[in-house]
Amino acid sequence: MYPSLSIVLQYIYSAPAWIQFIGMGVASIMLGVGTYIWGPIVDKWGGRRTLIFAILASAIVTFIMYPALGSMWAYTILFWIVTVFGVVGMPGTSYVASRSARPELVSVAITTIFIAISIASIVGGFVGGVVLRLGLDKLILIAATIELIGGILMFGLPKV
Repeated sequence: MYPSLSIVLQYIYSAPAWIQFIGMGVASIMLGVGTYIWGPIVDKWGGRRTLIFAILASAIVTFIMYPALGSMWAYTILFWIVTVFGVVGMPGTSYVASRSARPELVSVAITTIFIAISIASIVGGFVGGVVLRLGLDKLILIAATIELIGGILMFGLPKV
């Protein structure tokens, strides 16, 4: 969903450029803050528990976004919260991969995660088309459902 914010603010909410810049600027800060805070939490809780918690929390907040679509600011603030929870993926999956793979395969395991992130970023580029074709409401429901499925699948991760 991250690449969608500027598109949503521009085409759905007709926000002026300065609001779009603020929205994306704060979302980018949330990525940094989230990455910073999740590292120590992953070290304390472990990768599996942290990923389950954060991805399911992200899914819940994304579902809450659906009734908040009538307000640009409600949507934007919830988007920022989703960003903080969603960024757990990198430190959490790196933690699990580095402790689950044999020592000679750790770099391959972590690189595989980066490949998956790259694919997600490419798919994220198509989000604008989904928003314009299906509407923001359907995009939110699709994203929340995918997050929920992902959170449930995290129960299958090794306990490390």
